[in-house]
Amino acid sequence: MGLRASLLAGPVLALPTHALADAPPLHADFDAEPVDAAIATGGALLGQPITVDEGLSAIVRESVFATPSLELSHDAPGLARALRFEFVDAQEIAHGDLEIAFTFRADQLDFFSLVYVREQGGSAQSFLTMELHSTGDVLANDASGEPAAVVGHYVPGVGQRVLATFHLDAGTWDLAIDDVPAVTARAHGVHGRGIGGLLFGTHHQTAAGSLLHLDDVEVRRGDRILVDGFEQAITPVDGVEAPQ
Repeated sequence: MGLRASLLAGPVLALPTHALADAPPLHADFDAEPVDAAIATGGALLGQPITVDEGLSAIVRESVFATPSLELSHDAPGLARALRFEFVDAQEIAHGDLEIAFTFRADQLDFFSLVYVREQGGSAQSFLTMELHSTGDVLANDASGEPAAVVGHYVPGVGQRVLATFHLDAGTWDLAIDDVPAVTARAHGVHGRGIGGLLFGTHHQTAAGSLLHLDDVEVRRGDRILVDGFEQAITPVDGVEAPQ
């Protein structure tokens, strides 16, 4: 029985200590969630966010990808709204390498707050901010003071895989979209804090009813990447191997 299945089958307090130690900081694939229902907020051990802003619709759907995914939208433009994931055991990871990967699909050209990579318990430290614009551009920024960069483009109705790798001791990050490198060794500009939160949601300019789909959110530490000398790939998405 896998970690998540064992959690659903019994009390969280019964989880062995070694299982927590071996758990990735976050794995959220939404496959065990009730379909056509709002996502619960049980936290990382259940593959769920810890909060969902009022006014943000976050519904599990099964018709977008081969497996269930999360559909985000809002009906009242003018305010950005987000759901927030944190890591198992409220970790804030400040050293080593950290991989963050997820799949997204926008149903239309519009503005979305694709992902905000932040510290544990807050949103003041921008390790990475990615947004979708209505032009079809994907923009990325951080706390370095450098201008936001166009790092790729998205196509309505097409799923795309993002992989961000943070070299925390060096203070830099790399980015690939659909296995195509977009950023290499850019300084993020954050000092004295680590990564512990991910936010996904709508932008203040997102039109009412516009849809963003999210799936297979994976966070893994670099010291878990090599096991017995072999590299462990991030979980494939719907039969397609994720970028390494």
